[in-house]
Amino acid sequence: MRKTVYIHIGHYKTGTTALQTFLSLNRKRLLKSGVDYCSEMLVRAKHSQLAFSVYREAGVTTLMHGYNEADPAQAVWERLMDYVDKSPAANVMVSTEEFMRMGAHPEAVSILKPIVQGCQEKVDLRVITYLRAPREHLRSWYNQLVKMRIVTADFNTAICGGIEPIHYDYAQALAPWIDMLGEDSVILRPYREDYRLGNGLFDDFLSIFGLKYDEGKGWKALERDPNPRLDDRLVELHRAARLAGLPDHLVERIGHRAQQILTLQDETCAGQQQIFSEVVARARDGLAALEPLPGSALAGAGLDRKLPEPETDNVAELANVIAFLLREQHLQRTQFRESMAELKLRQTELEAEIKRRFPSD
Repeated sequence: MRKTVYIHIGHYKTGTTALQTFLSLNRKRLLKSGVDYCSEMLVRAKHSQLAFSVYREAGVTTLMHGYNEADPAQAVWERLMDYVDKSPAANVMVSTEEFMRMGAHPEAVSILKPIVQGCQEKVDLRVITYLRAPREHLRSWYNQLVKMRIVTADFNTAICGGIEPIHYDYAQALAPWIDMLGEDSVILRPYREDYRLGNGLFDDFLSIFGLKYDEGKGWKALERDPNPRLDDRLVELHRAARLAGLPDHLVERIGHRAQQILTLQDETCAGQQQIFSEVVARARDGLAALEPLPGSALAGAGLDRKLPEPETDNVAELANVIAFLLREQHLQRTQFRESMAELKLRQTELEAEIKRRFPSD
């Protein structure tokens, strides 16, 4: 029986961590349905050694997340093939979003291509990837870089110079896989924003194998989000704090305090907020209702040409960052003054004690 190995390669920020965790939790359930989520080299629910071993040989040093295994890429992939050979299932699956970076590293592709060709002599290989709308993807990846404590340039600078183009040029990201496996072996799925809620992503992924996610029917559900996103309103605060060289513990403390303020703000405003377009409509309708009044000179004054306009998210975020940093500065100054006052009091008490014990003649 010729087997098929499915390689789920991401993309980054398309629910990969949640999906990998789900697949790992449901290995036995999947195996009963003829899909073996490979247990070999499974670390944190994914198989990143398959990609990192190739990058290491190619001399890639960025975003390697501390990988220091010395095993050659050929040997790592042979371990996978041995596992596939022994598996009772017709379909074996591995997953790591790190494979998406191949398109940014031609030297890594030159190492992987002959390895893949050798595997194709024994098994069929297919790639699965989810692609997210580039705008949402870039914002989410930028958020992730800041969350990972990586010193990051501002958004525009990072996109135009610091972030690998595979994050916006999906054709470049997938070119190596299309070249190695052929167009018919690449499965492309759109990642929808509503997949972040509920189990839509799991159901869509399982449908590739003719399976359906029915909650409560043998499938284990995730208890929490395994990779929660940093609140978008705090991204620039964290980024600025790291650019300033603040230690991690202080950045986290500032971020925690800021999150508390935002949570309180959200709770206070819950149920009270209108859609901004409703505010604009009410302002326009209010002016229109007042124009016909006998003593009104509003007609033709043009007030309705200058109706309320919402601030952009970036302006609101910048205002929050300034407010959070000023508050932190105030807290630090207050703590410093309190500490100095306490030291002054202790000094006075010590001086009094010395005089009591050693009175002058």
